[in-house]
Amino acid sequence: TSTWLPEALFANRRGAILEARRCLDLASKLVDAWQPVGLGGWWPIVTRRGLELRKYAHSLRITITNGHCGTLCSLFRSIEKLSSLSNLKMSEASIFILGAGKMGSNIARVLVDKVKQISLFDKNPARLERIIKELSVFSHTTVISKVSGELSDLRQALMSHHLCVCSTSNI
Repeated sequence: TSTWLPEALFANRRGAILEARRCLDLASKLVDAWQPVGLGGWWPIVTRRGLELRKYAHSLRITITNGHCGTLCSLFRSIEKLSSLSNLKMSEASIFILGAGKMGSNIARVLVDKVKQISLFDKNPARLERIIKELSVFSHTTVISKVSGELSDLRQALMSHHLCVCSTSNI
């Protein structure tokens, strides 16, 4: 992930590639050798579907993908690794998912019954209600809740969860 907005990525191509490499450097510390790291958001476009990063990723001993499935696997493996590095059992983790679109809802589906708590935020209330209803039916151990869009509620959610997964391209 990066804080760069699409305008900055497209305006400074060389800087965007350097930023992408910085992100891969971090990713290489979080995954085992040759594990997939998904290029989500604008990265496939900026890096020519990952072609400009392939050699660099190879030198770091990671596999890059530009598909939804690869991104989902990469997110899950990162959550596992961060939990391990923090000496936190996945079953005790509380995860805040920012964005309940395709990626956010799918990572929630993968995490349900593997973590203690999942909280979701999305600006689309109907989408949020739909995924919470779906997850609640299948969840036997996970507390599933929604977070309102009030700044104080978002701030509180960030402070009260072990990890936040940002799965939205919207600033």
